[in-house]
Amino acid sequence: MRDMMTLNELKAKRPTKITVNQAAAIMGVTPRYLHMGLQQDTQIPCPQFPFGAAVKMSGRWSYYINTARFIKWMDGPLGREEVDNDFNQGDAEHVGCAM
Repeated sequence: MRDMMTLNELKAKRPTKITVNQAAAIMGVTPRYLHMGLQQDTQIPCPQFPFGAAVKMSGRWSYYINTARFIKWMDGPLGREEVDNDFNQGDAEHVGCAM
């Protein structure tokens, strides 16, 4: 899989996960912006990017972006609400988070 693809190509291929660079290109933001957003999501109750995660291991950050959740989130407000609900399900601390 080449590093950059469109949202439609991503929907057709449906890999399990995608890289920060791939997601950022599709979103039209810099990889650094997405890195920072995922890192900040670890510190706030209602993440702005609930399709992924950032984990600091041995002083370095590692990132995971779930393709299915990313596609739903990119598809707009209804998809974002569904991803937000998936994230919040069973987690009383996060119930009611809005995108």
